Amino acid sequence: MKLQTTIPISFAPPGISYDDCICMLGSCFTTEIGKKIQDSGFDVHIHSHGIVYNPHAIRQCIQDILENRIYTHSDLIQYNGRWISLQHHGSFSSPNPEAIIEKINQNITLFHDALLKQGVLFITLGTFWVYRYKSTEKIVANCHKIPSYFFEKLLLNLEEETSAWIKLLEQIHDFNPRLRIIFTISPVKHLHDGFFENNLSKGMLHVLIHRILSRHTFPGYFPSYEIMQDELRDYRFYDQDLMHPNKLAVDIIWEKFSQQYFTYSTKDIYNKTCRLISLWQHRIMDSTSAETQTFIHKRKVETDLFQKEHPDIYARVIKGLEMG
Repeated sequence: MKLQTTIPISFAPPGISYDDCICMLGSCFTTEIGKKIQDSGFDVHIHSHGIVYNPHAIRQCIQDILENRIYTHSDLIQYNGRWISLQHHGSFSSPNPEAIIEKINQNITLFHDALLKQGVLFITLGTFWVYRYKSTEKIVANCHKIPSYFFEKLLLNLEEETSAWIKLLEQIHDFNPRLRIIFTISPVKHLHDGFFENNLSKGMLHVLIHRILSRHTFPGYFPSYEIMQDELRDYRFYDQDLMHPNKLAVDIIWEKFSQQYFTYSTKDIYNKTCRLISLWQHRIMDSTSAETQTFIHKRKVETDLFQKEHPDIYARVIKGLEMG
C-alpha cells in the first residue's frame, strides 16, 4: 500500500560540483539550505542583501550585483537611532551610516565577483505580497519594523514581474553564460498574510516561474514547496509555529537536493566531508584511554589524507567547525 506521494525532480546536467561557486538569494529557507551547503565545504555565498522574500526585491538584489552598484548615504534612512536600507535585511543596519554603507558595498562586490565564476545561482521566492514605502512610492525588501502606516501592502503585477524577470535572465546570461540558475519556492507558510492570501501568493509565484521557464531553457526548478506540501504533508514536519519546516523536513529536502544535483564525484567527496565533520564533532570523554588514543590517531590519519587530497574544501570545513 502506498501511503506517500513522491515528487519527481527534473534535472538537466551539468550537476553541482565542488569546483562551483554557489550564490544563494531569497527567503529564510535559502538560509537553511545555504547552511547545509556551507557546512559541506562548498564555496558558497548566502544573501547579498540579507533575507529577502519577494521577487521584485530579489530582482533588485541581482541588478545591484550585476551593476556592482555603489550605495551612498542618500540610499539610507534613519529610524530608531539606526541607519537602514529599505532594500536590505535588518542585519544591514548600524548607528554609523558609514559602517553600513561599507558593509553593503563590500557584500555587493563579493557577490559580483562570485557570479563571474563558474557556478550556480540559487533563488528562493517566498511571497508575492510586497510593501510600498509611501514617501518614495518604491517597493521595499524589508519594513524594518517601521509603523505600517508608512507603507501600502499590495500584490505584485504578474505581467510586469514576468517581463522584468525574463529581461533580467537575459542580462545574467550575458554577464556569465556559464552560470546555472535554480529557482525554488519557499515551503514556509506566510500565514500572517492570511490563509487564502498565502495560497494566492504561492500560486502566483508558481505562475511566474512557469512563465520564466517557458521562455528560458537554462534556469531549473527544485520543488522545495511541493515536497513539503505533498510528500511531507504532516504537521510533524513543521516547527512549533506551524509555518516553518523543522530540522527533519529541512534534512529530507536537503537530501533530495544533494542526491539530484550533485555529480557522482561530488557525492563521493561530500560523503568523505560528512565523515570528517563527524570525526571532529565526536565528543571525547576520556582523553587518556587507549580507545580514545586510537580514535585520535585514526582521526588524524583521515584528516591529513583529506587535507592532502582536497585542501580548499578542508580549509572551508575546518573554518566552519571553528565557527560552529
